[in-house]
Amino acid sequence: MYLALAAGLLFARFSRPVSKIVYSKIALIAPYRNLTGLMLRLANAKENILFDVSARVLLTMTVEEGDVNRRKFYQLPLEMDTINMLALSWTVVHPIDDDSPLAGMTQEEFDKTNPEIIVLLRGFNNTFSQNIHSQTSYKHYDVVWDAKFKSIFTSKKGKTMIEVHRLDEFEHIAHPT
Repeated sequence: MYLALAAGLLFARFSRPVSKIVYSKIALIAPYRNLTGLMLRLANAKENILFDVSARVLLTMTVEEGDVNRRKFYQLPLEMDTINMLALSWTVVHPIDDDSPLAGMTQEEFDKTNPEIIVLLRGFNNTFSQNIHSQTSYKHYDVVWDAKFKSIFTSKKGKTMIEVHRLDEFEHIAHPT
């Protein structure tokens, strides 16, 4: 009986489902619609579908207030912070408008603030009926300016598929003058 109990506990411990969310290694700041946007890409690397997936993006940076440097935290509003299901990939976008802490900031000014972009993801895996959580972060050297992500979608036998290994691929674009 003790052997069966120990085996059951070990099986339960090591057979727990693990989410496999992969994030682009870089974030982009590039033209977006009629503005500029902070963009990052993520994908579900497993074949299951995640439901009610929500993302929060936080920005922390050093801001000069008088003679004192303070670390400030901002929650960045997203174009879409929740999607009904994540089957392939999602490009998370923060439109940089007049209310954004990144508004009017150049790359040099951005780098001087020692920023960190923190991404928190939450969803529901209905295969195992469990909530999943995932997070990543980007430092200033992980942010590429004036670039856009390349497409990662392919089609095989009428099915749309993504090439997860290409999640980080981008191309520089001409800076608008």
